[in-house]
Formats: sequence, structure tokens, C-alpha cells
Amino acid sequence: AAAAAAAAAVERKSRWNKAKTIVVQVPEDNRLKRLIDKTAEYVSVEGWEMEMLIWSREARNPRFSFLKGWEAENWEEPLSVYYRWRVFSYSQGDSEDQWRTEPFQIYDNGPLWQPPPCMQRDRAVEDEPPVGAPGVDASTGLPLLQLGGSTASSSSSATAATQRLRRPGGGGVGSAELTAEERRRLEGLIAGLSTSRASVLQAMAFCLDCSVASQEISQRICASIVEAQPGLTTAQLSARLLLLSDVLFNSHCTKPGASMYRRMFQESLPDVFERLAEVCDGISPLAAASLRDRAQKLLRAWSEWSTFAPQFTKGLEATL
Repeated sequence: AAAAAAAAAVERKSRWNKAKTIVVQVPEDNRLKRLIDKTAEYVSVEGWEMEMLIWSREARNPRFSFLKGWEAENWEEPLSVYYRWRVFSYSQGDSEDQWRTEPFQIYDNGPLWQPPPCMQRDRAVEDEPPVGAPGVDASTGLPLLQLGGSTASSSSSATAATQRLRRPGGGGVGSAELTAEERRRLEGLIAGLSTSRASVLQAMAFCLDCSVASQEISQRICASIVEAQPGLTTAQLSARLLLLSDVLFNSHCTKPGASMYRRMFQESLPDVFERLAEVCDGISPLAAASLRDRAQKLLRAWSEWSTFAPQFTKGLEATL
């Protein structure tokens, strides 16, 4: 009885248990599903005005009844629920055949949304490539940053993170490839990045201008931290964090593919913060305190922007 009472007390403290749950169901009619998916994709890019335009033209068409979710009697209608989730999903960087399946809340104290299962995402996790030799960059043959303490474990974890960052994208939004010239340009901007506002702004503008390749760009930004080479200063690491944060802040813009930045960064940030923690363990206490302070300020900013779920940012902070 005491154990049951304790469990109930813990359960009452969870805001997830208090929230109404909305379970998203994929339409069985494939033609209708494609119609909803395409409509949601347009609305996620063009905004509310596009939805109103489509509704003004198709109000008498029963196949577009899913647009009437704003009416109270249709709020929980399955097709309307699927459409509203699809708009949000696209706007957060998900693609037609790959999306996040974790429960989420769009706003504090709002209903808890449960996305449908994603078979392709599950297969992608199962097909993750093997980790390469510890401590060596597979593409260049150069050793990764050697840290104080047990270098074997830190090098191995960095190599594993490198492998994850280099996994090919799943297609869809932001999956275009940079040209050879654009790739050289990005590498030069990252290598020469400083903490000055002008330097970060220049690199951030390039990332947004080339956001059709946001999957590759985000991987390269995160890899520039995870694969940090000897001689890289804490100021340069801080500059790369600032670039990541600025691109993240502007990922809601209307540039094609920009919405994918948030999703790609979310997948890579645990590896980035693990790497930062390893770097802090291998440098002087004063330099480590400065780097941790910079990272914690960014986490507080991301929390204020409601960029990620609170549990995610708290997990990143705990890593430091």
C-alpha cells in the first residue's frame, strides 16, 4: 500500500499525466493521405493565409473537410487531427516519410500529441553503420582532439559521434547537396569563425542562403565541434556554438529547407555537448568554466525561445 501511494504521488507530479492525449492516426485511404500531406506541406511553408485560400476554394469539397478543425465539433475528428499534426511536423523539419514519434506538447499545459509510428525511421535506426577505429578521423586519418584522463574512452565516443553525424540524410526537406564551391566556402567560414558579431552573421547568412542543403550544413557545423582538432581554442569552439545557435534561431524563416535545421541540430546536440564536456575535462579550470558558461547561456536562450522540449535542454545541461 505504501509503495502504491508513493507511485501515485510521483505520477501526480508529472505534467504529462495531467494533459489530454491526442493520438494521431494515419488515414487508411492513401489518396486522401497524399492530399492531406501535400496540403499540410504547402501550409507549413506559406502559413495560415495559404490554408484560408485553399478553404475558400474548396469549402464545398468534402475531401477537404479536414480543414475544418477550427470548428469545435471537428476538433478531434481523425482526419483533422492528422492534418494539424502534419502541418506542425513539416514546420519542425520532418519529411513525408520520416518524422519524430516522441510525444510532444505544442505549448505549455496544452494537450499531449502522440504521433503515429514511423516504419522508415525505425529501419534507419536498425541500419546504423558500425563505428570505425577509435580516435581517428576516418576521412582524413588525423587523430581527434586528445583530452586529459582516459583518452581511449573519450576518443572512442567522439568517433562514434562522428559516425552518427556522417550518416546520410533521409531525403525530403533540406536534403540537397552543396556544390564543391559551396562546400569549400562553408569550410572556410567555419575555420575562420570568431566570436565577433560580423563573423557569425556572415556564416549564418550563408547557411540560410543555402538552406536547401540544411541537412548537410547542420552535420558539418556539428562535426566541426565533435571532431575538434588539436590547436582549436575554446574561443573558436564558442564561435561555432554561436553559429549553431544563430542558425537555429532563424530556422523558422521561409527559406526552403531552413525548418530542417532544428530537427538536425536536435539529433546531434547530445553528441556536441558530450564533446564539450570532454573538452572541459581536459583544459584548465578557468577555461572550462568560461566554456561551460557560454554553453549554459545558449541553453537558457533556447529555453526562452521554446526551441526544444524542457526535458531535452535539461538533459544537455546535465551533460556539462
